[in-house]
Amino acid sequence: MLELICTTRIFDNDSSLSSPIRRVRVIVLADQLCRNLIDDVSSLWGRSGLKFKCGRTVLQGNKTFDEQGVENGAEIVVTGGRG
Repeated sequence: MLELICTTRIFDNDSSLSSPIRRVRVIVLADQLCRNLIDDVSSLWGRSGLKFKCGRTVLQGNKTFDEQGVENGAEIVVTGGRG
């Protein structure tokens, strides 16, 4: 199991939020496809077309976290998207 933090600034222009950075803690299996995380976070934030990066690696939905070198405690930065 991996515990990750997804962070984003895509809500910067939303004046109803007190903090420009939104964070969500997620727990995933290392051998799970990244598509599940991408779909769940996109749905949670009500956005589509998001890009998920771990360090310099753009996560691909058809690969596992393990295959892409994502380690426990990593930060996933989420950018882009349409509301």
